Amino acid sequence: MKRKRLIIACSVVLLCSLATIPASRAYSGQPGQQNQKQGRILFLQDPHFTGNDVMDLQQRLRVLGYYKGNLNGVYDQVTARAVALAQESLDLHPDGTVNLYGPKAPWR
Repeated sequence: MKRKRLIIACSVVLLCSLATIPASRAYSGQPGQQNQKQGRILFLQDPHFTGNDVMDLQQRLRVLGYYKGNLNGVYDQVTARAVALAQESLDLHPDGTVNLYGPKAPWR
């Protein structure tokens, strides 16, 4: 029980800390696009999303024990699965999509 609470608390910290991504990496309304006010939506696609924000996400997921892959800055199948596991532990829809600044984001 204590471990589950710790995992949930760490997951909340992870997701909230992702909200600190600078506005220079912000979302414009189209998946993968950016603007000055919001962050981009990350999801599994071909070609894969890449960048420092993906690397940061992978690092945070690794610290929490969800991500076991290479820290390569590529939003691939392994990264999407780690996101889905974190979402599941927070009782969110585990679709592997990261939308930090959308209107339905629970921490907004």
